[in-house]
Amino acid sequence: MSKIEDKLRQEIMQHKRNENLRINIILNEQYNQAEMQNKTQFIKNNEEKRSFVVNELKEFSKVTQRNIIMRIKG
Repeated sequence: MSKIEDKLRQEIMQHKRNENLRINIILNEQYNQAEMQNKTQFIKNNEEKRSFVVNELKEFSKVTQRNIIMRIKG
């Protein structure tokens, strides 16, 4: 599979140079859902569970996407 799909490649070619182009990037490294279920199985309060999941995913993203963010920010 190409790292850039043909449809995106066409959009890039047709896009005006100074306009933002909204894209979604799917990374290879994903949070293990079974691990998340194990970590949250005893949290009964939905708000607490939601807060835990959000914080856990933010931390995971911060660690796994660090290099990408550094490249984008230059």
